[in-house]
Amino acid sequence: MDATRSWYDSITEALIQLNGVKSSVENAMFMWYDSNNILIGHLVTHVDDLTYAGSEEWRRIVIQTLQDRFKIRDHYESVFMYLGLNIVQCDGEIIIDQHRSRSE
Repeated sequence: MDATRSWYDSITEALIQLNGVKSSVENAMFMWYDSNNILIGHLVTHVDDLTYAGSEEWRRIVIQTLQDRFKIRDHYESVFMYLGLNIVQCDGEIIIDQHRSRSE
């Protein structure tokens, strides 16, 4: 089995063990719901990258468990690039663009 498939299988198993629900339309997206069926967190995988959003409690439980189980090298918040997208989180807004920086 190749490394990419092995990673996907491992992370999928971990997310399901953490009560993640796999999306019926996208195998790489997982969602978490509270007891009232309200979405409290979601996570998307792409090869060996993860992007997620969720409540503080959800992040404390799910993301911390993933960080402890897997060797997560980098963690970005607020301003970062993901899959060629510039992402800025500020004051409850998320701004996404594909403009290249002036230094490139």
